[in-house]
Amino acid sequence: MVEWFWYLVLLSPAYICHSIAVICNDGIPIDGGKKLLGKRIFGDNKTVGGFIGGVAYGGIIGLLILAAVYLMFGVVITDNVLLPWYLSFLGMSGDLLGSFIKRRLNLEPGSKSLFLDVYPFVFIMLIGLACYDFSWFVNAYPWYSILIILVLTPVLHRLTNTLGFMAKLKKCPY
Repeated sequence: MVEWFWYLVLLSPAYICHSIAVICNDGIPIDGGKKLLGKRIFGDNKTVGGFIGGVAYGGIIGLLILAAVYLMFGVVITDNVLLPWYLSFLGMSGDLLGSFIKRRLNLEPGSKSLFLDVYPFVFIMLIGLACYDFSWFVNAYPWYSILIILVLTPVLHRLTNTLGFMAKLKKCPY
């Protein structure tokens, strides 16, 4: 398989955690309903249970994916078993950043914004991965792997959200 595919597999917990967060929504806003300069910090759709559940289950599923890759292909993508939880945390944090920016721009929770719905979690994830081990980040995967991730992410985001909508877990398919 090509390098960018393994990179995508490695980053899968950050994609998975968003879908799981919807399932784990406990209705308790992570911002406690508080406002910053008269605007909600994140909004009602970002919940404590969603964040914690997204990180926890995203990490578990990510670890299972890494194990399956090893068993099926003999490929060790990382030997750090905590990395899937770290990537899920980064993905959820990037999602919060996107919501924070949307609230500052007076966009309603759940409103569609390609850049703010998709790219904050990718950028936070990539920055966090570089902070985790910059030499590995630069040397393990060619630069075009990151470009492919940036191009594929909107497609993967729409696909997972559409599946969540079809399963009646999400209110809208985006």
